[in-house]
Amino acid sequence: MMLRVAIVLAIALRVSLILLLRQIGPPDAFRASDSITYTTGAQSLASHGRFLDAHGKPEIFRTPGYPLVLAPFVALHASDAAIVASNIVFAVLIVIVTWRIARQVFGDERVAGICAVIVAVEPTMLIWSLKVMPETLFTLCLLLFAYAAICEKPVAAAVALCAAVYVKPIAWPLVLIVPSVAVWFRPRRALILFVTCAALLAPWHLRNYVVAGYPGFSSLIDRSIYITAGGSVAARQEGVAFAEMRRQLIARDDARAANPARYTQMRREGVSRIASDPFGWAKTHAFGMFRTLFEPGVTEYARTFGLYASNGGLSAMVDGGFTGFARAHPILVGLSIVWAIVLLPLVLLPIVAMRVPPESRLAFGLFALITVWLVVAGGGVPGYHRFRVPAVPFLVLMSAFAYTARRCSSPSPPPARSPQPSES
Repeated sequence: MMLRVAIVLAIALRVSLILLLRQIGPPDAFRASDSITYTTGAQSLASHGRFLDAHGKPEIFRTPGYPLVLAPFVALHASDAAIVASNIVFAVLIVIVTWRIARQVFGDERVAGICAVIVAVEPTMLIWSLKVMPETLFTLCLLLFAYAAICEKPVAAAVALCAAVYVKPIAWPLVLIVPSVAVWFRPRRALILFVTCAALLAPWHLRNYVVAGYPGFSSLIDRSIYITAGGSVAARQEGVAFAEMRRQLIARDDARAANPARYTQMRREGVSRIASDPFGWAKTHAFGMFRTLFEPGVTEYARTFGLYASNGGLSAMVDGGFTGFARAHPILVGLSIVWAIVLLPLVLLPIVAMRVPPESRLAFGLFALITVWLVVAGGGVPGYHRFRVPAVPFLVLMSAFAYTARRCSSPSPPPARSPQPSES
């Protein structure tokens, strides 16, 4: 029953907001700053059958997972609202898979139903399912991976994990991290998982090397080390705003765009910058992780409805500082603080969920491993609530461990005493 309620809520909320935004939202209500990088690849796939960037060169920054989903809509010249409507399907599947995972782990349909309802209405997942962005599909792929893993189906888990990597390459390190941990508990299945992932990911490495001389899966990580991590250190050392430093570094990269070895150079330069001020970089990265984990997404709702002009939410305060941002947008900051407090249990309950039954420890460990990686990868200057979206279902599932532990530890009521016959 609660699963049906969760599905209806997931559909009704999203359809209502799509219709509302079509009437009163700005023209770019369904877009984020990165949306164009996905629709460009989708356009090239639909028009030429090749995955090209905005300059007509082979795309090696974005991966083809989400553009392949967008390509049919682009070919039909569908509106952004129609494209976003496809995310409703992914959102409903997220609700169903979360419910199935919870039922598998807890053996309790009521707990599973509560988890399903939460992921159906959780505000950050909700707002990013209304964007031409891959977050909802990425979340679904990671959940399918976790579900297959706890059901001990390593081939299916590998397929789902690789699908997540093709949607967003930030999941690529999980291909190494998860088997490295799992080998201590399930060595045979860990090996099957790793070998299957290697077989599925190798073709894209080969494609990138053949068309662009780049052996990696995506240049995103190299550019992040160079522009984001190294750039934050360089901006501090040179006393300039990060936005200005970012523009300078992008211009330098554009100047050597014809050199296939530039990504190796970028990685080395970025690492060298980080090594010159590791504590400064760590501070910036930790602050980004904090924003990723706790920023509630109020600013994205405001931007979506045309009430706020910038992208990136509270990450916009990196250069100006919290005080400057709060003075410029006091209402947004106030609402963000209130809503962050409302969402705080999703972050705290997994930490206090200490009484995990032995048969559920591997599942809890897998959820925690995925969540920790997503938060760590979402640190630094760009860190904000969007990077928490794929972690939300896992936070919900881990929170349920605290709920079930509390319920199991509650004293049972004493049995009712049968009435004694009265003495005559």
